[in-house]
Amino acid sequence: MAKENAAKEDKTTMGLKKQLLEKFNEMAEKNKALLDLQGKVSKGEEKLLELQQELSKISDLETKIKKLEGTVTYRDDMLVARNKALLTYQRNLEH
Repeated sequence: MAKENAAKEDKTTMGLKKQLLEKFNEMAEKNKALLDLQGKVSKGEEKLLELQQELSKISDLETKIKKLEGTVTYRDDMLVARNKALLTYQRNLEH
């Protein structure tokens, strides 16, 4: 009977060790998956930061474009005024 009890205890111990090892492996797999997800999140955050920086550049470029459009409009207006003055001067010379 002592041998039977010892055998049962060994069988129970081996079963518990097996269950413990399975749980450990399961936890290790879940931990690896979690670390993989954290890596993906980190890469996503880096991409988001890069995109935010690019958006900031776009805003700056839009401001510069508006300023340049204003300069071009001003120069166009000046050119039209000078052309009118030149035409008037030419007409006066012809008369």
